[in-house]
Amino acid sequence: MRIDNKPERKEDSLFGRYTMRTFWSRDETQLVSAISLRTKDSRDGQMTIVRELTDGGKTLIFDDNRRIE
Repeated sequence: MRIDNKPERKEDSLFGRYTMRTFWSRDETQLVSAISLRTKDSRDGQMTIVRELTDGGKTLIFDDNRRIE
């Protein structure tokens, strides 16, 4: 996974083709992945995944948000 905010184009059997950008939040405490995709029925979708370490690195918080047009 690239973390330089440059788009990566990928394809898999579940999502089909999609583009993912991964970058650090402004305060550099969260690793964010923004994913754009098109569903099999031609609807546009967005997914955001946020990862954050807490408790001195002992706990990983994983949050995601999905939206389909």
